Amino acid sequence: MKEFRKQLKRNLWNIGLLIVSLLMVFLMIKHGILEVDSTLTTSDHFNFLTINSILAGFLFTGLGIMISGLSKEKVLRLESAGYLDKYYFAIYTAIFLNILSIVAAIMIIYNEKYNTIDFILYMEQISLLLSIIFFIKSMNNLRKIINKIRKSN
Repeated sequence: MKEFRKQLKRNLWNIGLLIVSLLMVFLMIKHGILEVDSTLTTSDHFNFLTINSILAGFLFTGLGIMISGLSKEKVLRLESAGYLDKYYFAIYTAIFLNILSIVAAIMIIYNEKYNTIDFILYMEQISLLLSIIFFIKSMNNLRKIINKIRKSN
């Protein structure tokens, strides 16, 4: 339980961003600003699949860069102090959201009846939107880590 609290404290900003983003999406849906489009074609869902795959690929690359940075003493100290947990959390959250959207897109592509189920459409499109938010955050975090690596040289 103590470790969970420590992780929660380290990731407070990420969790806050996720909650605020979900709240904003919910309010946008409630007020009709954001609507799920059930008239999308199979080609549109393939486009969602492609976008999610590309974003997930960049995120995995960023994760690889962060892990390779652990060979630097300064970054290794940050890792051992738990400072990098919030960076990992943002990447993992974005990847999870990409996978969620990918699964929904595949369900819709291979079975057209899912194109009429609002929950699946919301899952596909909102997961993509939220993953873009966390992708931007992750890339900003990665930029910070790269700057720390470059300064340590």
